Amino acid sequence: MKTDLQTLCILLLSVSLISCSDDSSDSSATVWTEQSESLTLIISNGFEPGESESGKWTASRDTLTSEALSKLKALEVLDLTPSCYQDGATGRLSITDGDGLTRTFISEGANCNDINFEGAVEYTELTELSDSL
Repeated sequence: MKTDLQTLCILLLSVSLISCSDDSSDSSATVWTEQSESLTLIISNGFEPGESESGKWTASRDTLTSEALSKLKALEVLDLTPSCYQDGATGRLSITDGDGLTRTFISEGANCNDINFEGAVEYTELTELSDSL
């Protein structure tokens, strides 16, 4: 009886640990996925929204260079709550999948206009991405 109880406890503990483990395949933490079809990237040099775009790029999966695809796959969602820089350079990356669902990622400091976004990414990574588009 004691052995059965020990076995049951070990089994329950194992199931608990597995269910609490980090699932690295979670697509919510991934910026560019296998389902991603196109992107729009806007880099702003600060000041007033809309009047300060220093660049806007759009591309579909089939037009991306291998360098751009590599940079997209390397983008990581930051573990922070984005804030608002009043006069800072910012970026916004929108990714659309094959079903037409668009997810938007903003650079740190870009949360000024209550836009809906999935998460924040490094501003410098967005500018490096723009160089490859």
